[in-house]
Amino acid sequence: MKEGRSVLTRNLQSVFAPNLAILRENGVPESIIKTKLVVHPRIFAENREKFRRTVEEVKKLGFNPLKQLFLIALQALIQISKSTWERKSNVFKQWGWTDEDIVSAFEKYPRCMILSEHKITATMNFYVNTMGWKSSYIANCPVLLSYGLERKIIPRFVTPYGDPYLLKLYEEKQGLLE
Repeated sequence: MKEGRSVLTRNLQSVFAPNLAILRENGVPESIIKTKLVVHPRIFAENREKFRRTVEEVKKLGFNPLKQLFLIALQALIQISKSTWERKSNVFKQWGWTDEDIVSAFEKYPRCMILSEHKITATMNFYVNTMGWKSSYIANCPVLLSYGLERKIIPRFVTPYGDPYLLKLYEEKQGLLE
């Protein structure tokens, strides 16, 4: 509800309606619009011109307006500034990712650019330096970045694979090692 409070102070007709119309003009299904409107109303309260430019940018990236991923990418691009995109890109580049890797990861999991720089660094550090995974593997499956280290990744790593032999066997079977 915290996100929604600022939305309640806006004139819904003058702010929301034009942005909803832009989505409809671009073929976004009503069911997807309604779901996002209920869960993340703030993205619809954006300045109309910025909203239109961002919708065009999402389309240029190749997102299908008929899919929910279109609005997730729209939300991500609305939430972060160009300078934030650059900072996060630089964090990924420290792990060997190219610009193409970053765009590809965004196309697969747009929320990867909403994650904090600290979260990205800590998660990449664990996957690459502790588990021994290749950075490119995470670039191809960026949803891995969203998993919680303390609650999900570390307990599953330590418990079944605390034995280095079992970990190596698992990684070989999954094709995670060269």
